[in-house]
Amino acid sequence: MSADDKTRISPNVANTAVGTQLSGIYELDERIAFGGMGEVYRGHNIQTGDHVAIKIVLPEFARD
Repeated sequence: MSADDKTRISPNVANTAVGTQLSGIYELDERIAFGGMGEVYRGHNIQTGDHVAIKIVLPEFARD
């Protein structure tokens, strides 16, 4: 992981879709996988254009 890796808790996973912006930093480009714990998207950093993988975890699995 790099120094800019961040974890965020989204209140509503159902509202995540292609084109969604996260924290004004990343944008979701394509859903590439999904399963019982959540979804994985290909995305990019809005400012730099760097490609990233973003895992959206269901709230019941994101708790301590």
